[in-house]
Amino acid sequence: MLNQIDHPCLLIWGEYDKVVPLSVGKRLKNDLRESDLVILKETGHLVPEERPEDVFQHIKQFLA
Repeated sequence: MLNQIDHPCLLIWGEYDKVVPLSVGKRLKNDLRESDLVILKETGHLVPEERPEDVFQHIKQFLA
């Protein structure tokens, strides 16, 4: 079902996310044809709170 989505998607994941593990992000990357997966090192589940500047830069670049 996800492979039918043909819109660009940005996935930003924390390397050490224990709530939704990185393996889920990698699976989504494979299932969503038009997706980019950004993995932030030394980051957990609360990516925007832990790395707000990095998240902002990745979103800005994605939308450009």
